[in-house]
Amino acid sequence: MKQPLEDFEQQLAKLQPRPLSGHARAQIARELRGVKLSRLRQRMGILDAAALIAIVVLAGLSMHSLLKSPPPGRTQEPLRTVAEEGPDPRQTEQDKMHAEISRLLTKLETAEFDDREAIQKKLKTFGEAARPMLEAGLRSESAEVRTHCYAVLNELNLKRDKIAFLKLGDLWIMNGDGSDGRLVLKEPAKTPHLSPDGKQIVYSLLQTGRIFIVDIDGKNARALTREQRESGACDPSFSPDGQTIVFARTDKSEPPTDEIWLMRADGTEQRKLLDGGRAPVFTPDGKKLIFQQISFRMDLGALYSHIAEFNLQTGKVTRVSKEDLAWHDYPAVSPDGKRIAFHDQQAQAICIMDADGSNVRKLKDSANMHFPVLSPDGTKLLVTQYGESHGPVDELQVLYVMDLDGSNRKRLGSGDQPHWAGKR
Repeated sequence: MKQPLEDFEQQLAKLQPRPLSGHARAQIARELRGVKLSRLRQRMGILDAAALIAIVVLAGLSMHSLLKSPPPGRTQEPLRTVAEEGPDPRQTEQDKMHAEISRLLTKLETAEFDDREAIQKKLKTFGEAARPMLEAGLRSESAEVRTHCYAVLNELNLKRDKIAFLKLGDLWIMNGDGSDGRLVLKEPAKTPHLSPDGKQIVYSLLQTGRIFIVDIDGKNARALTREQRESGACDPSFSPDGQTIVFARTDKSEPPTDEIWLMRADGTEQRKLLDGGRAPVFTPDGKKLIFQQISFRMDLGALYSHIAEFNLQTGKVTRVSKEDLAWHDYPAVSPDGKRIAFHDQQAQAICIMDADGSNVRKLKDSANMHFPVLSPDGTKLLVTQYGESHGPVDELQVLYVMDLDGSNRKRLGSGDQPHWAGKR
């Protein structure tokens, strides 16, 4: 049986949301504070039964007086009951939706295969509203529930993810599933990179060799670097916290040199980090850079490049890819920092290796594929495939998404130099 004090507290709480006057609401709030204080004392063993009864009686009399007598200068406002007001239609619809989602998730445990596919399709129709219950379903003891919740969440994530890319040289953006592609800027851009929150794109402009930043709706485009005629900036990339940008700068003097620079996201505090590098990207912890290290072999009279690591705290450079006389370019780091994808120009293949350079795997049938990018959950690979020069214009550069072993390839559409961003 409930204690009288608890029962009275609940009755007061039920009255509080109703459309009473400001004077009435203030009085009820004071009554509630008094009851909660008395409840605390009761738990501490200070309040005896007589005091408890006195509090309930006095509070009841105060409430009766409050409801009978309006405040000075105001007329009595009729007290509307819940039945008169009716339930909040928005709350009712939400409750119905949650009940339906719960019913579908429960049914997954015992349904046949075809029924499970139908249930999964139905769950997708609820969209983002179903996300909290689907995320809870990932902790279910039922493997079927976990599997289908993950599948639906993955599709929701793809619609929420953003991919920045180039299309015939112009800057575009689309959802992670390839839908809702739209033009951001009609300018000859290069190597776009999305901010971690997906709201801005940093890119280099071919005509001027400068780094620019723009909102994803095409507004507020502004230059971050001021390049001289004898130099050019490219390959910008945001840090994981979005506060800094790393980029490459090429000195076009003889002989030309490639440098890696760092600046704040507003273009200030620019400083040089090291020589001989291109295409830098941050590791997920923001403590290191993975980049394309360029070296010149005097004995062979040729340039080569490898994937290397730069420690931002110690300044130490460590070579990661081990193959000699190679040209490895445009590295991409997995969200967990354990894998690196890159393009091997000599092998004409996309490769994935462990972060220490071991366990190199070449994707089958990845000739003519470039600019690999790992998905925000680390399970997919996005690449540009270059077509034949004499083919249709929309087939010259095509974006494909696939599993990490190169299987289950899906064409997203015409595009080049993609970057994929999204939260998990």
